[in-house]
Amino acid sequence: FASDVDQRALKVARAGFYPESIAADVSPSRLRAYFDKPDDHYRVKRSLRERVVFAAQNVIEDPPYSRLDLISCRNLLMYFKPETQSKKQTIETFHFALKKRGLLLLGSSETLSGQIDLFEPINKTQRLFQRIGNEHSIHRRLSFVGQHAAQSQSDDATSTAH
Repeated sequence: FASDVDQRALKVARAGFYPESIAADVSPSRLRAYFDKPDDHYRVKRSLRERVVFAAQNVIEDPPYSRLDLISCRNLLMYFKPETQSKKQTIETFHFALKKRGLLLLGSSETLSGQIDLFEPINKTQRLFQRIGNEHSIHRRLSFVGQHAAQSQSDDATSTAH
């Protein structure tokens, strides 16, 4: 899955075009394996692009995907103030969405803001973290737009049944 809240960003990602300058950061064997070079640019091979599902998603409001092996979060958390509810909820949502021992890759400007009970560092330099902890206590606190009404109805039904 590849998601973003911005449809234009998804369109660019789906196209898979990269400038020739990526050759400075991508090994020749990976360039051969995963890219075509039609002109003065590289393009992700069609067979690989077709394996990726691109979808619009607002990680603050939309229910998360689940049972993911890896989440790459770049250029998102840095826009939240360090201890805002949105940042905390987003990190908890990532924890929920990952499989047990799943990986979270953050951008160079991203931090977990002290939520060290959810992830342990695997490689601090590369900003790679692994999911840890008991999901049950955290997942009960998560709520998403559209769930509030359903939860209220469920709570009402439970309290009248007792």
